Amino acid sequence: MEKKLYERRYKDYAVFSKIFAYPLNNDFKEIIINLFSKLIDFAKQVHDDSLEESLNFVINFLKNNNAEELNRIYTSLFISGAYGKILCPVESIYLDNTGLIMGEKRDIVLEIYAKDKLSLSDNFKEQEDHISAELSYISLKNKEILNNINNSHNYNEINNIDIQYNFINEHILPLLHYLVLDLKKYDKSRLYFETASILKKYIEYDYLDI
Repeated sequence: MEKKLYERRYKDYAVFSKIFAYPLNNDFKEIIINLFSKLIDFAKQVHDDSLEESLNFVINFLKNNNAEELNRIYTSLFISGAYGKILCPVESIYLDNTGLIMGEKRDIVLEIYAKDKLSLSDNFKEQEDHISAELSYISLKNKEILNNINNSHNYNEINNIDIQYNFINEHILPLLHYLVLDLKKYDKSRLYFETASILKKYIEYDYLDI
């Protein structure tokens, strides 16, 4: 596979990760707008009208709302529950039988990170099976490929892709499925619902067709 593919994945999944990790500020808002503007061209190429509509909605929403309003929306959804429920986008909540954080799914992904000698940054306060952490893992796996290409190391690129593929199918997509359903119900702004829908399609186009 081409080096540009890994560069794109490394950068794009890092952006998606940060979207769900913290409230959006003005600088990061521009980064999202730039990424989603590029994805519009892709949506047109594959004739996916619903993806294009979602991208345009998020771009226009970000352009028309300041950082204070974006912070209010994030807080309402993920911290205060002002929209009717506190959404906690972690696997343990949605996919464990207990519905509690720090569950079996968290332990599984923690083992995966440890095996790859990866850990969350000190300023990331969420659980290891939070959607942001899992997207960051995919970003870092692509950075790993890039580093080995740049250093001309003998490296099993295919094995890395298989690890990513399995992680996405077993962890990220199942979590996204239920998160999108909750966001559709509780996100009155539609910002995070549309963004999560975009992410789900992005992943499906990016990995499920290889």
